[in-house]
Amino acid sequence: MTSEYIYIYYLKDPRTRDIRYVGRSNNPRKRLQSQLSMARTGRRKNHLHSWLINLERDGLMPEQFIIEKCQQWKWRNTERYWIQYFVDCGEDLVNLAKGGYGCDGRVMPMEERERRSEVQLRRWANASEEDKRRHSDSLSKYWNSEEGKAKARRLTNKRYEDPRERELQSIRMKQVLSNPELRQKLSDIQVERYKDPREREKMSIAGKKHYSNPNNKVIHSEETKRKMSISAQNRPSISNETRNKMSQSSKRRYSDPQARHEQSERMKQWWADRKVNNI
Repeated sequence: MTSEYIYIYYLKDPRTRDIRYVGRSNNPRKRLQSQLSMARTGRRKNHLHSWLINLERDGLMPEQFIIEKCQQWKWRNTERYWIQYFVDCGEDLVNLAKGGYGCDGRVMPMEERERRSEVQLRRWANASEEDKRRHSDSLSKYWNSEEGKAKARRLTNKRYEDPRERELQSIRMKQVLSNPELRQKLSDIQVERYKDPREREKMSIAGKKHYSNPNNKVIHSEETKRKMSISAQNRPSISNETRNKMSQSSKRRYSDPQARHEQSERMKQWWADRKVNNI
């Protein structure tokens, strides 16, 4: 089977005739053999592998059927569609997630997160610089695509729907930023990044696009405003050196007549919005 296409398939239990798993691969037969091998060795433990081991104990193999052949760019949505279709039909699937990279919709146990983290650290510690670069380029290409950005937004929004997760993230960030060396390192990274005019222009365009959408305007709750006020009051005073840097940066920015005009228009719009909302 050619790698130009992705095949969506399902596995059926020969004992009950139930459909138990929906997957995708550019070579379904090879993929099934790989899943059977992982189940036998116990390298991974999940519902799918437990089911496969159960079949083998009875001297049976799952029956594999191709549902659909699709192009590379659309397999994620296609896989999700078929998983949801069989769930709606009442099939008891052993899929851990909703499909499309196998993580969306699954809550991974902390033990498994730590195990996977250790595996990845060992893997990349021994990888060549060329392999690291190729992997980085591949990830950047996906997460900078419209599909990647949409998925990132969806996962982030889902994660922070839980107030406990928001509180934990707040605690983690406070712990991280309480380290002066780390704060300086993060600052140096940002300063180095925005020395490149192309990066500044890219950030400017992204910001204008984001805030031109009325739905993206931030309206804080009274509780959030109170927390922000307390945080500002407890913030350490700014050093004279930092003040000078901020002053020089502002002077350079507003030496451009176009920048002054744009800031003026933003402030006019801001005051107009406050007047309309009786703020």
